[in-house]
Amino acid sequence: MTDPNLPPASTPPPEEPRSQTTIHNNAPPAQRSGGGGSWLIFVVGGLVVLVAILAWVFWSGGAMTPTPEDRDVDISIEAPDLPDMPEPPANPLPDAPAPEPVPAPAE
Repeated sequence: MTDPNLPPASTPPPEEPRSQTTIHNNAPPAQRSGGGGSWLIFVVGGLVVLVAILAWVFWSGGAMTPTPEDRDVDISIEAPDLPDMPEPPANPLPDAPAPEPVPAPAE
């Protein structure tokens, strides 16, 4: 009989453990943290448009300056005739009530 605690002779001896370095070449893309800069681009774009409009107004070579012909203003407005209204009825104020009790005359 053979010893049951011995491995069979056909199996190779176990290998010694050794350190191993694993290199992954397909790393996942970096996490994006929401952006947050899009509102800033919106504000800067609005300021650029505002500066462009102001520059055109100020340095347009007098294109916005009115000429003497443009300043000839002749306005005539006729108000419509209102119908005659009757006088409103008089609305006299009522006498103020006397306080109770009646105050004593001053001496």
